[in-house]
Formats: sequence, structure tokens, C-alpha cells
Amino acid sequence: MTYILHYRTPGKRPGTTRWAKRRVESTSDAVAWMNSNKDTAFLPAYVETPGNRWQNPETVAVLGSV
Repeated sequence: MTYILHYRTPGKRPGTTRWAKRRVESTSDAVAWMNSNKDTAFLPAYVETPGNRWQNPETVAVLGSV
């Protein structure tokens, strides 16, 4: 099953960020990808299941919460 990683990335203007999405295979894959791309991917981030017409997306993991 594939999941969707939602993370923050630098915006077009200095000092701003925007939300971005990336498909990942698991939550551990999402953590590994975030660790290997520290210069372009920022926290907070979360992993959710893909939604469809019958089912809303469900959050599986929240990364960077205290």
C-alpha cells in the first residue's frame, strides 16, 4: 500500500514555506526520505493514506510533534 507524505518545503519568497506531497511506501520510508533531504524538506510533516470517493484520507503518522 502506498502512503502520501505531506511536508514543508521552501517557498518562492525568502523566509516562507509551502506544503508539498510525495508518495512513499511506508512510514519508515517517509522518515528515511525526510532525513536524506534535510535541506529541502522541513517539519512538521505527516503521513496519510490516499483517499478516494468512498473513504477520506486517514493520518497514519505525525512527524516532528513534541
